[in-house]
Amino acid sequence: MLGDIRNTRLEGRLNGLFSKTEIMQFLEKLVIRWHLTADRILIAAPFVGHQYMKTEDKRRIWDWLIRNLDTKKSTLLTRKATYTSFKKTLEAEGLDYDELQGYGLEDKLISGGVTKQDFHAKFYAGLSDGATEVLSGSANLLRGPSIENISFATMTQADFTARYLEKLKVAIPTAASRRLPYEIVKSEGGSWICTSLDAGRAPWLADESTK
Repeated sequence: MLGDIRNTRLEGRLNGLFSKTEIMQFLEKLVIRWHLTADRILIAAPFVGHQYMKTEDKRRIWDWLIRNLDTKKSTLLTRKATYTSFKKTLEAEGLDYDELQGYGLEDKLISGGVTKQDFHAKFYAGLSDGATEVLSGSANLLRGPSIENISFATMTQADFTARYLEKLKVAIPTAASRRLPYEIVKSEGGSWICTSLDAGRAPWLADESTK
């Protein structure tokens, strides 16, 4: 679990050569972490699966993305052809994406995604005011035994915007204010009092960004 880890640096664990399957496992744990610590999650990959993958195998990857990402705080950045590929996986199941969208029943991760054609970078980030964590490397979103490289870095959100988003000339939706995760409501002196137990941020991440 990578949710609340102190006195350690993920850079020491998430750098090197790993199999595609291992990288997907790392990403899944980071997504869990970022849902706890970040204001916005960005998944940037030009491809989901590969062109020779069976439709049902591609659908499993798409299901993994949709199942693990909160659409209110997550953005998918990929190529137009990749979104088209997702729609074809629905057609194979007898579903029409445009019809679903007409009724507001489409997957919001897809309808709220960002399209970018001319990029081949793969990176995944949890953004917050305190710090932004970035996992990047050579692997697309799929599992397998072949070896890929990854690296992990922590930086300010301004640096991430300059080094990644501005380089790609893309913008992602701003994050909504995060709810405070813990509150106590109690009766005191004839009145109800609500006390927040968490500032809603991950203050230890700010320290990491300065190292």
